[in-house]
Amino acid sequence: MAPGQDFLDAFRFTRNARDPDNSVGLAWQPIGGALAYAAMAFGGGNDQMVVWTSSEVQTESSAGEFASADEIARLVQQRILLSPQTTRCAVPAEAVRAMRDGGMLMTTGYGPTHVFSFPSRPAKALASWAPDWTTKVGTKSTHTGLLGEEMPEMEDGDSRTTDRDARPSPRRKRGVVEGLGLPF
Repeated sequence: MAPGQDFLDAFRFTRNARDPDNSVGLAWQPIGGALAYAAMAFGGGNDQMVVWTSSEVQTESSAGEFASADEIARLVQQRILLSPQTTRCAVPAEAVRAMRDGGMLMTTGYGPTHVFSFPSRPAKALASWAPDWTTKVGTKSTHTGLLGEEMPEMEDGDSRTTDRDARPSPRRKRGVVEGLGLPF
């Protein structure tokens, strides 16, 4: 894989805050390589579940986990996904009020899908050409957080964390990683 084909950058929010009218304004820095964005907020209260999406049209269609660039472009054109130039949207006050117990926010930046094969397809491949293997690598960036809650990582501009950040590094002892029982 060439550089830039394996990962998209992390979401870096610049705003996730309630406005005076009780809507929640969202804004993020553009993600290099993103072909589209989607946001979803959900929450409940009074025995109801409320789901809001950034889609401009009511639909059951989405890009799913990974989609081709053509499919993503079609969904952007249909206003189901936000264009790659869009870096802000707002959750309406009606939806926020209906999420009485608070809401969860999920955002996705959809990136390209790359197809690899071995051996690589020749420029003038015969109809009978068949590779030993093929694989697709889809890219996206996701974020999950609380709706309307400023996040501490906004201050330093980095929302990326790993499990390793949350636990001490295991010690190695005589060919075994202590605590995990894994050989190294």
